[in-house]
Amino acid sequence: MLDNVTDLHSRQPVLGTFHAVSCRDGASLERDGQPYVAMNMLETSDGRPLCEIQFTDGIWFLANPETDLTRARSGHA
Repeated sequence: MLDNVTDLHSRQPVLGTFHAVSCRDGASLERDGQPYVAMNMLETSDGRPLCEIQFTDGIWFLANPETDLTRARSGHA
């Protein structure tokens, strides 16, 4: 299981927290509750919302920005 700890050496501000809502596979469940530091919106052929997010350890994941992400408040996830 992955630690839910922000990398203190990361110079990127935390944008928010990932929640495994739209996808409940093992990898997503392990990342549930972890902060993300980068996000890119993606175009889809059917118009569904989709983005890629980067966690503090550098790993990128696909996510639904409407259901899987909460934005940070006051600079904290």
